[in-house]
Amino acid sequence: MTIGTTDAELRVADRARAWKITTTNGISTSGYLPDWAEEDPSATGLDPRELHVTLADIGHRSPFHGVALNAFTRDGGTEQAHEIDAFQGEIVCHPFPDADVPDGALLPTVNVQLTPDCWLIGLGPQQLGALAAKLRAHADLLDGDVRPRLVAAREDWSVHHDVGSRRL
Repeated sequence: MTIGTTDAELRVADRARAWKITTTNGISTSGYLPDWAEEDPSATGLDPRELHVTLADIGHRSPFHGVALNAFTRDGGTEQAHEIDAFQGEIVCHPFPDADVPDGALLPTVNVQLTPDCWLIGLGPQQLGALAAKLRAHADLLDGDVRPRLVAAREDWSVHHDVGSRRL
């Protein structure tokens, strides 16, 4: 308790944040809004016929940054260089998922974007831990095995070829 904090202030501080959606005919519904959620889905003046769709679209999200990588893509046979944000993602929770969404979506999960067109979705704590372990193991492989082999291959190549004069 902070010195000078009143009982009324403590009661307000203990209340969870909430979102509220109100329709044009006065129907309203509300729910828990986590502190980590980036946006508040609250709305007023909603057409009552759209309430179920609006509720199904609620997704509490907290994005996280990825790793900036220089990548090449082929578009119609032409290579294009650009920077991608690999392994970016979000913590997400859908409190009112569509009927075809697994029950696990009711709990916060993580979605990780591997590349601009490829996502790992719905990762729970165990799956996220397994992904992190695989990435650490692969980083160790790149650093401890592939990089020394690359250095050796370049040294070997430099001894046997004039690298500077062979450009086409």
